[in-house]
Amino acid sequence: PFTDKLYIKNALNNTEVINVTISDINGKIVKSTTSIKNEQAIDLQELAKGLYSIKIETNKGVITKKVTKE
Repeated sequence: PFTDKLYIKNALNNTEVINVTISDINGKIVKSTTSIKNEQAIDLQELAKGLYSIKIETNKGVITKKVTKE
């Protein structure tokens, strides 16, 4: 769970985070960012509390997770 900021940390060597997309439960993209180096905080203060999907695209594949804003 997160409150105002979601922290993305690139902990894998030789992996480049190309794009991060956050969508609401209806699939609408509410935030997108590119090129995360080591660690980045994504400000999501404007989002309502609830369930979101985060998709992290790297040079080695795609990771999709569900996250909750409290």
